[in-house]
Amino acid sequence: PILEIKNKLREYDIYNPECCAITSDGKYYIDLQTVCGSENVISSKPDDVTDYFSSAAFDYIIIGNCINNYPEPFRIIRKVYSLLKKGGEKRQSVR
Repeated sequence: PILEIKNKLREYDIYNPECCAITSDGKYYIDLQTVCGSENVISSKPDDVTDYFSSAAFDYIIIGNCINNYPEPFRIIRKVYSLLKKGGEKRQSVR
């Protein structure tokens, strides 16, 4: 979803958004580094997101997988919301 979002933003003349990603699946790590930059990709569990990113850091947060697939979905939701800037949005990608 990150590449799709970056491509969509280009339609609105936004060419260099800063994107970050966290993944626990190593097969996506290199691809995410290509899209987000190597310093903005973390290989870890989604539960650890607040260990790597500071609070109120993001305008948008997108969860690429169904939140119900995680062992403690409400815990992840609380952590993700703590990373949003005031007025930011969290969306779940639908595949």
